[in-house]
Amino acid sequence: MLIERRSFAILALALVAGCSTWSATTVPELPIPRLPHDSVVLEAAFVRVPPGHPVDGLWQKTDEQLFDSDTRRNLTANGIRCGVVGTQLPDELRDLMGAARRDQPLGEGESLSTDSVTAVYRKLQNRSGERSDLIVVPEITGRKVVLFSEEGRVRAETFNEGQALFAVRSYPSGDGTVRVELVPEIKHGEVKHQWVPGNGTLRHDVGRQTSAFDPLRVSAVLSPGQTLLVTSSDEPKGIGSLLFVRGTGDTSERLILLIRLAQTQYDDLFAPEQTAAPLATPLD
Repeated sequence: MLIERRSFAILALALVAGCSTWSATTVPELPIPRLPHDSVVLEAAFVRVPPGHPVDGLWQKTDEQLFDSDTRRNLTANGIRCGVVGTQLPDELRDLMGAARRDQPLGEGESLSTDSVTAVYRKLQNRSGERSDLIVVPEITGRKVVLFSEEGRVRAETFNEGQALFAVRSYPSGDGTVRVELVPEIKHGEVKHQWVPGNGTLRHDVGRQTSAFDPLRVSAVLSPGQTLLVTSSDEPKGIGSLLFVRGTGDTSERLILLIRLAQTQYDDLFAPEQTAAPLATPLD
């Protein structure tokens, strides 16, 4: 917030100092468009964890019990760990995000690189059930073999060229909470013409074949200001390693995905929309 105030202050001084020739006539302000009643605004940030950086303290401040034991066991077997933190981010996360901004500032919505990005900020705004794509690995080069564990059985799948992402959907409730769902997907192979389902119909699309992994769906109910944290398990493996681990061995780095519920319009009592402080100042 301090950065935002300084930015606005500098902008105001610039207007006063350099725009004295402008007409003093006031132009009536246009009304701010109101979001649809079922709109949800999410803030997403990727944070890099340097090699060897401890994160045990972070998990002590993260609620993993919101997910049942079967879900946690299944996600862990595939290299994914997740939890929910409150309206105040733990100091461990704030330190990592601060270091990212100091080391390499980035613009909002920039693509996540496999070797150069320290943090990425993005805002997602959708209506109930609408899909947003959150790309984690922009490019999978060559042939990639990923192991999947399902009901105690391990299978290997091979993917040629493509990208890995999360399909994100949100479902607001009348009490101001929102159920946020993330499904990992891999788009792979050659670009082809295809028909894909959407909103009860089929639409023509040009793209790669998509493999969606619904059994690894991450679903959490958030209140405004709460943050869903998703990253790799302590032991890198499976699709969790593909999504969140860069490099191998002692030099490997981990990515942490943060998704905060910033705003929801939906309320059974027609109360004003619920908002929360931003996850982080957008990286300019």
